[in-house]
Amino acid sequence: LRPSRFYLTDDDKVIMASEVGVLPINPARVTKKGRLQPGKMFLIDFEKGEMIPDEMIKTDIANQHDYAEWNKSIVDLEDLKSSSHKDEINENLISRMRAFGYTTETMQFMLLPLVSELRDPLGSMGNDAALACLSDKPRLLFDYFKQLFAQVTNPAIDSIREEVIMSLECLIGPEGNLLESQEAEEAIEDEYTFIVLSDKEISSSKISLSSLLSCSTIHHHLIERQLRTKIGIILETGEAREVHHHCLLFGYGADAINPYLAFESIFQSVEDGSLKDESLKEKNQIVDAYKKGTKKGILKVMAKMGISTLHSYKGARIFEAVGLSDEIIERSFPGTASRVGGISFAALFDEQKRRHDLGYPQEEINVTTLPNPGDFHWRNGGDAHMWDPKTISSLQLAARTNNEDAYWDFAKYANEHTTKQSTLRGLLKIRSSKTPIDLSEVESEQEIVKRFATGAMSLGSISTESHESLAIAMNELGGKSNTGEGGEDPIRFKPSSEGISKRSAIKQVASGRFGVTMRYLTNADELQIKISQGAKPGEGGELPGKKVDDYIAKIRHSTPGVGLISPPPHHDIYSIEDIAQLIHDLKNANRKSRISVKLVSEVGVGTIAAGVVKAKTDHLVIAGHDGGTGAS
Repeated sequence: LRPSRFYLTDDDKVIMASEVGVLPINPARVTKKGRLQPGKMFLIDFEKGEMIPDEMIKTDIANQHDYAEWNKSIVDLEDLKSSSHKDEINENLISRMRAFGYTTETMQFMLLPLVSELRDPLGSMGNDAALACLSDKPRLLFDYFKQLFAQVTNPAIDSIREEVIMSLECLIGPEGNLLESQEAEEAIEDEYTFIVLSDKEISSSKISLSSLLSCSTIHHHLIERQLRTKIGIILETGEAREVHHHCLLFGYGADAINPYLAFESIFQSVEDGSLKDESLKEKNQIVDAYKKGTKKGILKVMAKMGISTLHSYKGARIFEAVGLSDEIIERSFPGTASRVGGISFAALFDEQKRRHDLGYPQEEINVTTLPNPGDFHWRNGGDAHMWDPKTISSLQLAARTNNEDAYWDFAKYANEHTTKQSTLRGLLKIRSSKTPIDLSEVESEQEIVKRFATGAMSLGSISTESHESLAIAMNELGGKSNTGEGGEDPIRFKPSSEGISKRSAIKQVASGRFGVTMRYLTNADELQIKISQGAKPGEGGELPGKKVDDYIAKIRHSTPGVGLISPPPHHDIYSIEDIAQLIHDLKNANRKSRISVKLVSEVGVGTIAAGVVKAKTDHLVIAGHDGGTGAS
């Protein structure tokens, strides 16, 4: 878009664009009174043999129905008043929090940062905790789902740059039957317009059903009976508190969510001093902050799939299930991708019962604290993690003392314990061949290590010393280190007087294009286009301003102290043809290097990968889900 002279305000007035510094509208559409001139249209009716003017078309459409009468039934949520609603902390708060799966980490790493920072909290490392289906802890049903994301074709949206098209506003309630047994059907027959699914009555004698299971089952049942558009589904649940929870509920049919227990738990945190934010003293301020942070997170997650409005996201089922049986998928989540089996309804109920017993134990004891199963940080007796003290200490010992026995202790423990307890690949075994290959026919170690490559980690994320050490090690082996998306100091392109090379053989070209210059491109053996990253697929990278010192800013051609965000998509790649063009350009920038493209594993990635290969890439990386991101 090119700047023009006028800008349309919310109240339909036109002012000079220079006053607000925005991209405005066509000045030809501005009337003498400073109002916006409606767009013109005309219709050529071949049956009548005449051209119908703009005014007649609009008048005919406007007279077809009494639209003003229709709109009388639309009520803004902010205008609704309830004499019974109170922002308060109800009794047995800790018991209810425990029964709904709250932990000390829920508060420390998710809820309190959400309201104080007004955004979905950032984390640095990847998820090394056990998959929900492998965990021996009672996990929420939400934990069995991963959201899909867009790559290359119809890619993710940059929700910051494209803020004007992102929207969470949505009408809820009856929509009419577009297609011309449970209590929901009876509610429709009795002419109710909303059903409220609530778990507020949880107690020592009442176990709550999973809000996600209840919502999705009813939603799909009503779709099957062609009744879904006649009623709205509202959830009043103590389970939902994180952005992922809200996205799943919307994705499986919820029209509105009241996360009442999340509010109560934050109210309590203010009262006991856990949340020391002077701007969050009043309960209405806390609610507003929670809503603002959650909304921003939901928009980011929607954008990962290239969806800009909540209306398009609701009921879209753009998730992949990991570890749920076919009986659960077919009954409650039809149409959801599920490539491995898993727990049944019986096991799901057992997990719900175990979680309920944490809040309401059978022996009468006073429950006063939240548990800490170590979902984020490893804890002794907590959930399994791929990286625990034993794996780390044995690896450190091997590296510091060059002790080969310590390395094999690390490898054996990682392969037989932590990886096996946490991942699906850890459950696989290598089957020996009946006719093994003679060792003389196998390449030597010196040749094999030439295929080694480090993960892509930017200079700004892991420090100069770490970045250069990785490059030196790979160059000594004959392998390849990867710059990540942060550029590289040109002084490293030539070996030192001692013959030590700190040059990274793989230069990454990511969506932010930080540090990407012709000199950077020509000093590479491989150029890698990063489309996505396993730790945060469909999202862009982020380097906080406090990490952008003078040196990093110089390499990235940016300003010291200013945070750097690389967008989710490359803004010049929206199709296979677009990536083919970039591959062609990079091959001409450095004709000696091979071109690599980095994608992330998900249902359907094979189709995208095939298209990228046809776009003439020389190499593909399919990243897994458990990588980290050193930048944050």
